[in-house]
Amino acid sequence: MKLGERREVLDYIIDPKWEPTGEELARNTIEYRRLLESGTLDASQGSHILIINGKLDSYGNKISPEDDEKLEKKYPGCLYAPVVERTALIRKFLAMDDQTRKEWQVCIIYNLIDDNKVIVRYGPKLYDDICQ
Repeated sequence: MKLGERREVLDYIIDPKWEPTGEELARNTIEYRRLLESGTLDASQGSHILIINGKLDSYGNKISPEDDEKLEKKYPGCLYAPVVERTALIRKFLAMDDQTRKEWQVCIIYNLIDDNKVIVRYGPKLYDDICQ
């Protein structure tokens, strides 16, 4: 479990704003990470999973925001998450303030990661006149 995820779990437990579902969210987040890291999830059964009470309940496909709200009302604290985790990793970020030309130049290099493989690599890109 990554540091940011550990902090998120801790926040679910100790931060009063997550009451009354904080402990349930923490349990489900830990189970989701465990399932991802174990490699036991089967993407052929569905693109998403439903985790309730720290247990994998079912597989499904992407749902609408309205269905997500219904699910949250039916199972407070449940987690409906993708089977394949996608992340973006920022490799380099450079910014330069050109006072002569009155513009910002930004160079960002990042990778879109899917199932621990780089599927898209972006960079370097130059963006002029961002701060006009």
